[in-house]
Amino acid sequence: SPAPTRTPTASCPPVPAGGRAGGFHSLTDVRVGHQPGFDRVVFEFGQETSALDDVPLFHIERATSFTAISGQPVAVQGAVHWSVRIEGASIADRNGNLVYKGPRDLDPTTTLVRDVKQIEDFEAQMIWAIGLAQLECPRVTTLRSPLRLVIDLPSGGF
Repeated sequence: SPAPTRTPTASCPPVPAGGRAGGFHSLTDVRVGHQPGFDRVVFEFGQETSALDDVPLFHIERATSFTAISGQPVAVQGAVHWSVRIEGASIADRNGNLVYKGPRDLDPTTTLVRDVKQIEDFEAQMIWAIGLAQLECPRVTTLRSPLRLVIDLPSGGF
C-alpha cells in the first residue's frame, strides 16, 4: 500500500492572528535570509506617532492562489504558498510618501523560500505571498526596537 502523505491542513494549520489592531505602521524593510536549519522572512515597521508599540495585526495562512486587487491572478514561485495579511500598515506613510523602497518581488537565494511578493497594498491592508519549495510550517515571533514580524521556516530537508 502507498505510504501516507501529510495533508497541508492537518500538518500546518493557520497561524493564530497576532499583533495589535489600531494605529498605523509604515513598512520599512522586507528581507529573507538563511540560518542553519531554517529560512527567515522579516517584515520591519516604522512606528508612526499614532501607532501602538506592537506590530500591526497580522494573519498568516496557507493559500492556493493569489489575485491582485485588479482581479488578475498573481503568479508566485514555489510548490507551497503562505499568505501574510497585515492590517493597519502600508509601504507608504499616512501622507502617501513611499517609505519602503525595496523590491516588491524578492528573489531569495535560500533553498526553501523561493519567492516573497507583495500582492496588495490598499487602504492600510497589505498582503504578501511567501512561496516555498516544499511544505513547512512557520514559526512566528514579533520583536520590538524596531518592530518586526519574523517568520521562521524549517529548512532541515535542504
